Amino acid sequence: MKIDIQIPFTELARCECFVADKPTTAQAVQAQTGADLVINASIFNLRSGEILSRIVAGGAVYGVKAAPAWGIGFPDGGTPVRTWDNGIGCLHYLGPYSYAVVDGEVRDGLNDSARRGRMLVGLTEDSLVVLGFDDADPSACSTGTACKGMLGRGCVFAVNLDGGASVQFAGVYGSCTGGRKVPAFLCIYLKKSESGGNTLRAIATKRQPVYTAAGVEEKNRYIDKNDRCTLGQITQNLLIPVTYPTPSGPRDAFVRSLEGFTQG
Repeated sequence: MKIDIQIPFTELARCECFVADKPTTAQAVQAQTGADLVINASIFNLRSGEILSRIVAGGAVYGVKAAPAWGIGFPDGGTPVRTWDNGIGCLHYLGPYSYAVVDGEVRDGLNDSARRGRMLVGLTEDSLVVLGFDDADPSACSTGTACKGMLGRGCVFAVNLDGGASVQFAGVYGSCTGGRKVPAFLCIYLKKSESGGNTLRAIATKRQPVYTAAGVEEKNRYIDKNDRCTLGQITQNLLIPVTYPTPSGPRDAFVRSLEGFTQG
C-alpha cells in the first residue's frame, strides 16, 4: 500500500502530533481523533516503547535524548514551518529520524540501501507532502531513492520517519496497516466545505501519470479521481474542487511479523 499526496497549505486546517499511552495503530488513532489523515511518525525502542526521535505533542516533549535537529513545527492554525529543535515553541513538532531534503538538496541522513517501506514528510513552498509505502509495495526502496522522490515532488525540506513494518496510515486517502504497533503519529486535519466534506481538490475528468518514489513517470499506470494516493503529481491547472466522502469497504493490507525485523 502507498500514500503519495501533496496538500496545499490553504487546504490544511491544522496538524497535530499524537503520542499514545502505549503503541497502537494509525487506524485506532484516526478513529479516536477524527483526523482526515494519520501517519506513523517517530522511531522508538521496540522493546520498551521509548520514543527515540524528538516529537512534541500538545506541548509535551518526547525523545528528549535525541540530538537537536531541524524538524517541522505546526503552529496552531498556521502554516507548517521548518524550525530548529522547535525553537519557535510550537505545541506540535515533528523531529526527524533522519534528514531527506534540506535547503532544496538531497540530504540522506540514514543511507540505507535496503528496499524497505518508508514514510517521509516534507514542505514545498506552498504545500505539505506525504510519501509512504509499506514493504510489500512496488515502491519499496532505499532511503536515497525516497529522498530523491521528495526532492522530485518539490520539497525544500523533508524528513525521513520510521519505516519498514512501522509504516501505516489511515483516513480519507485509504488505509495501510503496519506490521507493528507504534507510539507516535502525525494527525492531519483538512478544511471543510460548507457541506461538511473535505475541500481538497482532485481530478474529476482528466487523468495524469503517476510516478515512482524516485519521481520517474510510470508510463502504464494512471490515476483518476478515486485514487487519492498520488495527488501530489496533479498540476493545479487541472484541478477542480470536489468533496470526498469517507471511503468504506475492506482494503487489502500487508501485515508483517515483528520477529527479526528492524526499523528503517
